Amino acid sequence: MASVANLLAVGSAPVALAIHDHDLDRQLQTAGLSESVRQAIEIARGAFVVELALSGIQGSDRQVAGTIVKGSLAEGIQFVMLIAAGLALAGAAAGAVIPRSREHND
Repeated sequence: MASVANLLAVGSAPVALAIHDHDLDRQLQTAGLSESVRQAIEIARGAFVVELALSGIQGSDRQVAGTIVKGSLAEGIQFVMLIAAGLALAGAAAGAVIPRSREHND
């Protein structure tokens, strides 16, 4: 069971990052972002480590970039968690519906 969970975790990371990157691209379309916030968003693409993207900026720009990057990452992870929950429910439903074999003592 643990090996299946590990496979799901490894397999879902690219999905979470793809959603994260897509949301970051959407955020880059927002008008009024400073150049340092835009650079932080670009650095955050394809990574789970937020601090690396925020290390080069200070003040309110750091707060804005942090909110955008963390929110995008949370969205990607939330999507993957919902898929995992759906798979778990589907597995439980399948287990409840599939008839069990009965041993006959003839």
